[in-house]
Amino acid sequence: MTTPAVIVALIAFVVIVALYAMDRFPNPEELMHIKGVVWRRYVPNDNNVAVQDADRAIGYTERIVDRQINKARGILPFNSIVIAVFSFERTRLPSELHIWNLNINGLIIFVMALLAVSSIFCLLLMLVNWPTRSALQSFGTEFYNTVDLLLFRSKILECATILSLAAIVAGAGLIGIVEFAPRT
Repeated sequence: MTTPAVIVALIAFVVIVALYAMDRFPNPEELMHIKGVVWRRYVPNDNNVAVQDADRAIGYTERIVDRQINKARGILPFNSIVIAVFSFERTRLPSELHIWNLNINGLIIFVMALLAVSSIFCLLLMLVNWPTRSALQSFGTEFYNTVDLLLFRSKILECATILSLAAIVAGAGLIGIVEFAPRT
């Protein structure tokens, strides 16, 4: 197997895992049902929406968004540490190291790029989201739009996590190859 073939295989693996992960998210019909269930938990009487009930419902979804941001804040330093480890490992290797017809340095750089893309996804979660005027017309629309934001950010966080996992597994495999494979 050649280096480009391994890169294509890793990309295919990441795409397949990401597609599987995205399939676990609710479809639009299920999402509407979830929105309704959560909204009714906090606002039992839609005819007479109490401000404190609606604020509690919106606050609930905003806390979940905050938890997502905290997860991204955990992935960012993890990615940075792993990039540093792979960078140190790469500098310790000969510049043209080929094992089993694989350019090990090139693959390590590719793995570091996967971690960088994961970090970019995490940074996207840090962007401020200003709602439109229409999104704030009522408590219900604000709640529903916050849940939509939650779903969108969940998908970004899922992709970032998948990229980090794929990179760490591939990088560990490469280091294992370097340490234990016979050199040609």
